[in-house]
Amino acid sequence: MIPMPFPPSSLQCSSASAQSPEDTQQELRDRKAVVYLFNRLSSTFCSTPDKKLLLAWPGLPLPNLATVPSPDDRYLLAQLVDAVPQDGLLYDTTPQKVSELIEYVLAQKKVANLSLSPTEKEQLEAAFDFFHDPKTGEETLIFRTYLHAHALYNHLKDEITNERLVFKVRPGDAKFKELANRERVAREDFKRNGYDTEVNEKRNLIEELSNRDGLIWWYHFRNQFIKQKSSISSGAFFQETKYFPPLENWSSLGVNNHWIKFTVDDNQISLMDSKDIRIAEDRVPNVPLITLGGVKKINLRSFSVSMEIKRVLVERPWLDERLFRNRAWTLDGITSAPSGLMVHKGDKPDLPYLISSILLARNISITLEGWTSLTDAMISLNSKSFGMVNLNGTYLFGKGLAKADVKFDSYLTDASTNKKTYRVRFTCPGVQIIGFVCDTVPKSPNPDPKYKFGP
Repeated sequence: MIPMPFPPSSLQCSSASAQSPEDTQQELRDRKAVVYLFNRLSSTFCSTPDKKLLLAWPGLPLPNLATVPSPDDRYLLAQLVDAVPQDGLLYDTTPQKVSELIEYVLAQKKVANLSLSPTEKEQLEAAFDFFHDPKTGEETLIFRTYLHAHALYNHLKDEITNERLVFKVRPGDAKFKELANRERVAREDFKRNGYDTEVNEKRNLIEELSNRDGLIWWYHFRNQFIKQKSSISSGAFFQETKYFPPLENWSSLGVNNHWIKFTVDDNQISLMDSKDIRIAEDRVPNVPLITLGGVKKINLRSFSVSMEIKRVLVERPWLDERLFRNRAWTLDGITSAPSGLMVHKGDKPDLPYLISSILLARNISITLEGWTSLTDAMISLNSKSFGMVNLNGTYLFGKGLAKADVKFDSYLTDASTNKKTYRVRFTCPGVQIIGFVCDTVPKSPNPDPKYKFGP
């Protein structure tokens, strides 16, 4: 089973009261490191206001990627993205599931008393069949090609956005022109390899007609929901979730696997002003990037954290997101809310956000310096205390370290005190989930006031 993160209450940093100046300085540096990493991830993957970043702290280990994932593996992963994100910035499981809320809507909704002409009904049926096979519910070849090309285009844009941040690109720079050209090429490739005018025409047709007669649209929506299910070894069913790139390719190299290098070290955070921390207090989780415990407390002289990050797009074949924009349906007992899907009577949406992407990390490397005794360093890092270097009092990114993952570098000599300082490097090559990108759900239901609704 994939272990769940600790609740946010257990992730708070310790109080700074009765601390030495060195301790206070180290806490500030640790806080800056978290802010820097969070800002980089947000800028790269959540650059628009409708996106929200959730950190999975500590990281979540994945199903075995060395073999073809079984339905049970897919089930475990589907449960993570089927969770309903809340207002916090840390991933936390909730009793509610997205699929359960949608199933409730399917059973309880009321649709507008409208009708289409026979010709319009035929057009709407044909549009649905254009995207999905009416018998199996699978995407048609043309639609699957479109989705693949669009997802690849998004991956390339992620890379370009990250390079703009890393190199602090400004208009007029040679790098600015290079990235602009790469973005143009990616856009042209998308139009040439996957974009299809008929795809957009059919999508627009469904959007228009489903807002005039919900019955046909809801019929196809329910069929998709029923057909896109898989069963696990126990025989239980779950809503199938698809990913780009596919789960089988997450740990491999290839044209569709774009990993972006992220690094946090003293040089970067030294450029951050204290005001950057104050500004970030309300939007960056108050969690330590590195927690040190063990036999003897040390103050780190320096540290560096690096990793490769990739975004994986989440696709739910059973969820037509036009549901959130359709104004030809309603539910009983709904009170007004500015955004999100409202299912039960209340003043807060039951589904304010929807997980749309997974952030993976691999080749994680942490380098620490601060031990003045090799014996102290080795005792602190013995096999029973590997959890001391972590992202929340547990193992590094949710995965225990083997002895081969801990390397002692040659010692350094402090010229001012002539003391030897030992540097330790931890590596974790395996793939972990470290975050989720969420989309803000539009206000829904948001019935058109001029419509009349039946049972």
